[in-house]
Amino acid sequence: MEYKAIILFVILILVIGTLSMISVEMIGVIKGYGSPEKAVWDITLKLLISLLFFLVASSIYYKVHQDKAVIMGYYTVTLALLGSTFFFSGSAHRWLRILGFSLQPSELAKILVIILISNYTANCEKMNSFWNGLLKPILIVSPIVFLIAIEPDLSTSLLILTLTILMLYTAGAKFSHVILLVGGVLFLGYISYKYHIFLKGYQMQRLLSFFKGKMSEQVLLAIEGAKSGGLFGKGVNLGEIKMVVPVVESDFVMAVIGEELGYIGIVVILLSYLGLVYSLIKSAVKIVEDNFGKMFIIGYAYLIMLQVMVNVGVSTGLLPITGITLPFVSKGGSSLLAFMTGLGIVTNIVFSKESEEF
Repeated sequence: MEYKAIILFVILILVIGTLSMISVEMIGVIKGYGSPEKAVWDITLKLLISLLFFLVASSIYYKVHQDKAVIMGYYTVTLALLGSTFFFSGSAHRWLRILGFSLQPSELAKILVIILISNYTANCEKMNSFWNGLLKPILIVSPIVFLIAIEPDLSTSLLILTLTILMLYTAGAKFSHVILLVGGVLFLGYISYKYHIFLKGYQMQRLLSFFKGKMSEQVLLAIEGAKSGGLFGKGVNLGEIKMVVPVVESDFVMAVIGEELGYIGIVVILLSYLGLVYSLIKSAVKIVEDNFGKMFIIGYAYLIMLQVMVNVGVSTGLLPITGITLPFVSKGGSSLLAFMTGLGIVTNIVFSKESEEF
């Protein structure tokens, strides 16, 4: 059964990710503060909470997410959470503190956008028109994209926009319309870059360095760290690169995997992502018949694919530093919670269809 393959690949990724994150959490212990027990407990607690959300999402019949009142509720709550970050967080308006936990609403917004576009395409009969096929649905998600962009989190907003366009094209939007829209976005991006409009100072610096072919010290250290692991790696928690590379727990977690688990670890996790995306798309095409379920699974697969491509691209210097997490691996409870929630919906869709066939 396809859903078993999906779960198997996720478990494999989670095992590698958990080992890497426990290693990263040990930085505090190595530097003389914190304890191994607390480090392991922090990771375990995030896994347990995310697993709970997975179980809840997988137990809810997926067609509930098509209900107009439910969708409006999701949309309103997401906008409220994104808007709240401007009043209840620091200078970078990305996180909320809830019951002692940090929540990043933009991570949950990714799953909402998949639900929104899946529902829209399932009920739209004229996807080949520019208004219905592209402009109207993009206007629907634009408040979410805008609020995330001004947090500021330009990389996540662009990722969500890219995800939306990919889903709309898959659902039937004309290629010429997509090219026209992408061309317009690129033109606006060029204007922003050329005249320093909208972009923050650090964003401009990153782009300037990237286009000049200069790799930051972070990237160079990450590449060297990954290479130093050789074929089999130095062993879990025996790596050193985590001590010197900033934000190694998110942007450069592949460096930790490479150093501690070696090239084999990198190959295994990349093949696991490939297998996961393949299994998801295969499930959508071969098992799921209704358009909402099909598009949700495809959108979820696209999200994983995009984030892996961006994260690996950053780690290797092929893309500017962005802050996009590696799915199921990078430290950050919000990212794991969002992906596990999405996985729960996917599991319910696939399991429901396979049960009906049985």
